[in-house]
Amino acid sequence: NSVQFSNGLCEFTFSMERRFQSRVNRNNFQVEREYRENFLRRTAEFSNLITKESESRVNSIREASEKARSERENAGKETKDKTA
Repeated sequence: NSVQFSNGLCEFTFSMERRFQSRVNRNNFQVEREYRENFLRRTAEFSNLITKESESRVNSIREASEKARSERENAGKETKDKTA
């Protein structure tokens, strides 16, 4: 009788261990999935930030270039006016 109880207790213990391990595996999978999703989201946000910064720098360079060209053209006109 005690042997049956002991065997039953072992089976119950192994069963609980398998359930626990299964739950741990599911939890690990969930954590890994959340980590991947967060990593991908942060990567996309960073990429967008870099793109915006790059566009801003390109626009600043373009504006400075246009301003310099305009100033050169105006300086050329003033020189022509003085010589005329």
